[in-house]
Amino acid sequence: MLNLYKNLPNGVVQFPGHPKAYLVDGFLLPLVPEPAEEKLKTPQRLKYHETDVIVCTYPKSGTYWTNFICAQLLGKADFISDSGEEGHTLSRIVPQMDVWPVEYYENLPQPRIIYSHLPMCYMAVNEKPKYIVVMRNPKDVLVSFYFHIRSMEPIYNYADGKLDEFFEVFMNGCLSYGSYFNKLLDSLKYYGKPNFLFIKTRNDGSPKDICEIIFSEKGKWAIGEII
Repeated sequence: MLNLYKNLPNGVVQFPGHPKAYLVDGFLLPLVPEPAEEKLKTPQRLKYHETDVIVCTYPKSGTYWTNFICAQLLGKADFISDSGEEGHTLSRIVPQMDVWPVEYYENLPQPRIIYSHLPMCYMAVNEKPKYIVVMRNPKDVLVSFYFHIRSMEPIYNYADGKLDEFFEVFMNGCLSYGSYFNKLLDSLKYYGKPNFLFIKTRNDGSPKDICEIIFSEKGKWAIGEII
């Protein structure tokens, strides 16, 4: 990230040509209910179990796709789309790590699936959970993130943002959740660990890899439903 945010106090920030964000000790987050500082501490405060599955993605890198597969494999497929009016939405069954108080995650039924866009340095990585790191072509991430941010006007104040300006912002990591490239490099430190799986978005073999490498026997019967 450029030094634009260096030494700035915590709070809402927006430079010309940049989406709005919330700065926490030099790290950018989307505007969330305060205290945002507490949300970054959730991964360290959470008690993990061997049945936990943590999906690690940069925004717009295949999060929903991966969460949907995981929910099916663990028998949590009795949900409807997030646009539905009844039932359990996917975002409730697979909640985001830095949104709710830690007590919310502690009360989730086992096995838990939780996803996060945070860099691995915030994730309190240990040997108990199983981590799925999802990668996507950065060109696709850039375009998808650009249109996503433009559509979220109250949060990012970027409805009229220009793609050429966003390209520079993306390449410099001046976005909520930081740099795509730094996130990937940070994650690759764990490549080869037995409780880590790295997959590419829309890779035909990914559901099978998730099922065979990450999940228990309970998940294996469901593979025919998702490929």
